[in-house]
Amino acid sequence: MWISNLSMRSKLVFILIFPMVGLIYFSVIGVNEKYNLVKELTSLHDMTELSIRISALVHETQKERGATAGYLGSNGENFVTELNAQQKNTDKKVAEFDAFFTKFDLSNFDQSL
Repeated sequence: MWISNLSMRSKLVFILIFPMVGLIYFSVIGVNEKYNLVKELTSLHDMTELSIRISALVHETQKERGATAGYLGSNGENFVTELNAQQKNTDKKVAEFDAFFTKFDLSNFDQSL
């Protein structure tokens, strides 16, 4: 047989080459899976941050809507200071959302977003 003609060193290399190839193969697959997981978690984090910002903005606009309803329902006699204060709060949340959204990278997400 051709194996018996090999030197001891060549036989050891031959015996070790298959486990090493397997180790490298499974290591590359493991690293690739971890990389994909990190990408998905980063995307999830970004979407969570976006939904938190949207929720805060919607909450402020709903509070402004309530103050406006009170103001209009009282024919402008009540909720004047509350409405002015709430409009400022809403404007602040709009500015915060705009600042966040200008940095938000939509190219990482599906077109339907």
